[in-house]
Amino acid sequence: MSALILAAITILASICISRFRQSSTFPPHVPSLIPWLGSALELAPNPCGFLARCHQRYGRVFMMLVGGQKMVVVSSPDANSSIFLADHRSLTNDLMHEMVLTAVGGVRATNASLNKIMSQKIYPLVDRSLSRRSLAETIQPFSGVLFSQIKIFMQTQDLRAVSLLQLTQGPLYNAANIALLGSSFPLDTYNDFHTLDESVPYRLGGLPFWSWPSTRAREGLVANFANYLQRDVAASDGLFASEFTEICKGNNVQGLDGARMALTFMWGAHGNLLNVSFWMVAFLLADSDAFARVRAEIDSAVEGKFGSLETLLAADPDELDEPYFALLTSSIMETMRLTVLHGVTRSAQCDFSLQDGDRTIPIKKGELVWGNIRGAHTDEAIYPDGDKFVVDRFAGHAYRKGQLQTDNKPFFSLGGARHLCKGRWFAMYELRVMAIILFRLFDISPHAEEWHLPRVHARSAGSIHTQDNVLVQLRPRQTRDALSEGLKGRT
Repeated sequence: MSALILAAITILASICISRFRQSSTFPPHVPSLIPWLGSALELAPNPCGFLARCHQRYGRVFMMLVGGQKMVVVSSPDANSSIFLADHRSLTNDLMHEMVLTAVGGVRATNASLNKIMSQKIYPLVDRSLSRRSLAETIQPFSGVLFSQIKIFMQTQDLRAVSLLQLTQGPLYNAANIALLGSSFPLDTYNDFHTLDESVPYRLGGLPFWSWPSTRAREGLVANFANYLQRDVAASDGLFASEFTEICKGNNVQGLDGARMALTFMWGAHGNLLNVSFWMVAFLLADSDAFARVRAEIDSAVEGKFGSLETLLAADPDELDEPYFALLTSSIMETMRLTVLHGVTRSAQCDFSLQDGDRTIPIKKGELVWGNIRGAHTDEAIYPDGDKFVVDRFAGHAYRKGQLQTDNKPFFSLGGARHLCKGRWFAMYELRVMAIILFRLFDISPHAEEWHLPRVHARSAGSIHTQDNVLVQLRPRQTRDALSEGLKGRT
């Protein structure tokens, strides 16, 4: 009996000491029962849910053990800004790049040369080609191809049910591929890409899943890229496609390694953007008033500013970054705020400190740092009703052309400081044009009598994935643009 009492006292004392240590250390440590694994088993199945619970219990900064590695997680705006300001001598994301090359491209071993080509050759090409100044020349065929892809759904004047994923993602994927890779890359690869994309969270998290369909899809995409990189560069390929191919040839990565690198680049260009396009329409369908306001703004701009949809599609991308699309731009940013996760884990190369307001967060060499931007984006102290879609959240102040309309609130969906998304101008243009064409040509309504937002996939990575392939009802609108295109389709 006395032994049991002694054991109980010992356990109670150890719990009290553990809690005292947690309360007296900074950052506070997330306790775990399993050595080495730490919090990995709780984190992997539902990263967003686990981080949200830790945020609620331990605050905006905490540390956990994951697979033998100490990881500092920050969700405060200042600390996230400090991460984006850090250079590669303090924080590097090489580990994450290697994980993505393996999970997406299927590179079987650490390949420093591919990582080097991506960071020193491909990313600077993206930065140059997709800058605000060069965008119009680089992506010249995009709007026309997107229009023709969306117009395929105008095969009948009758009401029809279509997949929201196919409607919002397929045309965008094909149009962006032609704009960036030229007409030599095949147009029938979206289904393989989507199958691979669905598997990426499992691959990155090391979770068990039935991998054969996505492995087959990945190898099909790799074969397409291998053929693409071995072709002779044509004048019709465009500037980006030509330079991309020359980089691969010049660095002798035209074979499978080059194909796997190119696939990884394509996933980075498409993955988050396609999910944002799906969720933007889903959110608007859940708020009929917001939907009506966005569509009214589009109609007013098309008819009043441009005169026709055809004229708008031929306009310079910079002309769409104007106040007459303020509400549409706000809806895009609000969707990004709610759905983009990033989750890029960086590795500390030395002892240093992250600035977090008036305090500093000590980081030791070898520790991992995770900027939890979703925590910052849903913080009620920063964004009231932060878990809700508010269509005009970013539209209530003076419009500033060429700048994000954040009203000085933290917004990290497109990166920040040294690590701004290099394709951000193209991403915003893609989403604006997709919405303009779709809402101008079609009446879109829920397929079910009562619309519920699609369920969020617990194991999301990079951005929120949907668990449901929902259907919507589509009918051509009685606008001049829709009627003229409908007549063309029947002649």
